[in-house]
Amino acid sequence: MWLANSTISGNSAGHNGGGIRVVFDKVTIENSTLTDNVAGNFGGGISQHDYIPLDTTVDTHAAIDMKRSIISGNEGTKP
Repeated sequence: MWLANSTISGNSAGHNGGGIRVVFDKVTIENSTLTDNVAGNFGGGISQHDYIPLDTTVDTHAAIDMKRSIISGNEGTKP
C-alpha cells in the first residue's frame, strides 16, 4: 500500500489501529499527516501486526516506511 499527500484524522477503532492497521503488508506513507486517531487497544495512529504461521513459505512480514510525514495526537487507550 502507498499513501501519499493525505490526512488521516479523527478516526477510531475498537481494537487496534485507529488511523491505519497494517497486517501482512508493506506500507509507504509519504508527505502525509496522521493525527487525533484513537484505538481501544494499541496503535492510535498506526498499528502494525506480523503473524507468521509455522507452515508458511510466504513473506508475511509487515513493514512501514515513512517519509516526510507527521504523526501527532493519536491515542491507544489500553492501560
